[in-house]
Amino acid sequence: MNKYLYALLLCTTFVLTASADDYSHKNLDDTEVFVTKLVESNDTTRFLKKYKARDNWFIGANIGTSISMSENTLHRNFFNIPRPSASLILGKMFHPAFGVRLNLGYRPQVGRADWELSKYYSHTFGNYNFKVACGYVDGIIDLFNVFNRYKEDRRWGLNAILGLGLNYAFDFDKEAAARMDIGCPNPENGTQFTYHIDTSNNYYFAGQFGLQGVYHIADAWDINAELVLNGTDDAYNGVCYSGLSQENIKNAGRPYDLYLDVLVGFSYHFKDHYGARRFAYRDRDEERRINEYANQLREEARRLQEERNVVINKVEEVRYDTIMQTTINFYIDRYYITEEQKVIVRSVANFLELHPEINLVVTGYADIQTANPEYNLRLSKRRATAVYNMLVTECGVDPDRLKIDYLGDTAQPYEIVNEWNRAVLFRMVRREK
Repeated sequence: MNKYLYALLLCTTFVLTASADDYSHKNLDDTEVFVTKLVESNDTTRFLKKYKARDNWFIGANIGTSISMSENTLHRNFFNIPRPSASLILGKMFHPAFGVRLNLGYRPQVGRADWELSKYYSHTFGNYNFKVACGYVDGIIDLFNVFNRYKEDRRWGLNAILGLGLNYAFDFDKEAAARMDIGCPNPENGTQFTYHIDTSNNYYFAGQFGLQGVYHIADAWDINAELVLNGTDDAYNGVCYSGLSQENIKNAGRPYDLYLDVLVGFSYHFKDHYGARRFAYRDRDEERRINEYANQLREEARRLQEERNVVINKVEEVRYDTIMQTTINFYIDRYYITEEQKVIVRSVANFLELHPEINLVVTGYADIQTANPEYNLRLSKRRATAVYNMLVTECGVDPDRLKIDYLGDTAQPYEIVNEWNRAVLFRMVRREK
């Protein structure tokens, strides 16, 4: 059994070499810097795993009610103010305590004429409806994880929501607005009572803040409830606050309006590159073992490459216009270079460096028992080009020392075993000075 394990390690050595390089440049002190003070405690044996940009994303949806708190609506029956609302969420957590989300919502709203006019002349003045589409970029602060160490098994969460965005007011009740704009006579002096509503569609900057309670019902799913106060331009409901007077309504009063959202919904968390959906810890000992194992793999890969170079350099002799014994093999119908074959390509580059008097013709082949001559010719060209590109771009070989050739299945250098002809071979030629 140990022999099989050792063979498996050797096979995976070259695949993991790049990863080993990453690990070898990171020691435990570097990793601990990744752990912020927000999750540190007396337990120094654990720290957060390292996450990538594609990790810790979630989507969600909310439904509920939106309650207008603009001028005059506060003076009416509360139960006539709320309107149904909904929103869609796309978010990412950068840390157990901090995240961000894009919040797109639909908020029908209700406005009301001056409360005295609505009270005494209700047949002319009163409510009018309009709609608001909103978009916010919200910051998420998990209060539990800010003030306490993050716990992987904690099911409850309490988030503070802080956001900036836009409100788009549209679809005003123009019939009600026209009726109020005409108004009715003042019985005392014969003047006309009016209430003007700007029914044009407009964008307004907005901000919001509130609280969100979260409960993890499953590994991937949360349910949540939000209470969020939104502040936007005073004109978003078509009128500007002016106290008790309708004169200079654009220049008087407060510069903002408010509405309150009460929402419930759900969110779905996508898997990260570890295959999990939530932040998780890694033990210090586990990290140390991974580092040690990665370093061993890297050292083993280096040793094997050196041994391969020594063997090739001992076997190969400079003999002009002859084929080197070194061969780059390929899978059937493939022209990519495997990690094991890349080691051989690097050895060829080393051979060229040791023998500056020669050049190489990189020749591609295909086996005759597969496909057809036209296809095999193209495949052999791709194989030769792949080896040529690696020698030049990755190994630093002067392209003037290489020439590409391809023979498809018209020549079969290995007559005994057909599969061996899925290869690239090298012919040594004298280098011109």
